[in-house]
Amino acid sequence: MTQYVDLSQVQPFLDRGDLVLTHSLRLAREIRIARLAAKREQGHSVVEGRSSAALPIEAWFESRWREQVERGVLPVCRVLTRYEERLLWRQVIDESLERSGNFRLLRPSVAAERASQSRRAVMLYSAIGSRYVDNAQFQFDLDGKIFIEWVRGFEKLLLAKQAITREDAYHQLLTLERPEPQPLVLFHMPPMPPLFARLLDHLGTVQVIPPSESPESSLTTDNLKIAGRKFSEPDAEFAAVSRWAYTQFAEKERRCAIVLLDAANQRQRLEYFLRREFDCLGERYDRLPVNFSSGVSLFATPMYRDALLGLRAGLFPLTPSGMPDLVKFSVFIACRFRGDVGGSQIS
Repeated sequence: MTQYVDLSQVQPFLDRGDLVLTHSLRLAREIRIARLAAKREQGHSVVEGRSSAALPIEAWFESRWREQVERGVLPVCRVLTRYEERLLWRQVIDESLERSGNFRLLRPSVAAERASQSRRAVMLYSAIGSRYVDNAQFQFDLDGKIFIEWVRGFEKLLLAKQAITREDAYHQLLTLERPEPQPLVLFHMPPMPPLFARLLDHLGTVQVIPPSESPESSLTTDNLKIAGRKFSEPDAEFAAVSRWAYTQFAEKERRCAIVLLDAANQRQRLEYFLRREFDCLGERYDRLPVNFSSGVSLFATPMYRDALLGLRAGLFPLTPSGMPDLVKFSVFIACRFRGDVGGSQIS
């Protein structure tokens, strides 16, 4: 079995009982899998499993917060999921628009997401957390004033529902008396927001293991050998593929293609790393030699869309708009089996 984690870097700390913190759940899982595989190779038929030996850093912060709540040190609150946060922001924004009546938003859901991200950034990068929004600089323009109104409405709803965000929970940990420090090992950790650094300093003694090069693997077919690499977190992958694209274009003068599995959510991040590699973040912003092609998702093409509609018909009720599509698809299939028409003759 191919291992993508250099376990030798963290093995001494794991044997000593230290906690290894990672940036992502994927890397923490890889460490646990590699550790179990190493034990089996050594001939151990039974391996003591400790899922807490490696954890994502935010999962550990949240577990420490829950410990303090269960002990009665912190008040009982429910930590909202990101989806619940957006729903709460949407409620605040809709109520604000109803009260003002001065303007309308074309996409309130996008505004809710941006407001959520903005407050999250304040919580992560400001030493005083949400109190930063009392800064007079927010009163200089209408956008700032409206954002402050939304933040206060959001926090009022949090209080009414006895709920908090993850970042609020982290700030609560900083208000507690410093506990007995826990030995912590940071493995392949990218730059962290200041709040994380303060929490680590408050809760434990930290040792950092610098990242190493990812080992390579290969997929082999009859006539083709494809090199592959695995990365600990998405940004490292985007940075590596951007360097590869720059090398192909600038040094080898070759064109290349990058395929994203989730273009809607990954394109902006990839574009940032491409601009950084091609030096197109500043005055040369319009010089990036890259074309983005979103194409058409397979499930949105008429053939597959209607086929999926037919499969769903036995499970869910059809909408009025779905009936014509299902009828056309049924006629198309019947005609194809009879050999009467081609695919382009059904409209």
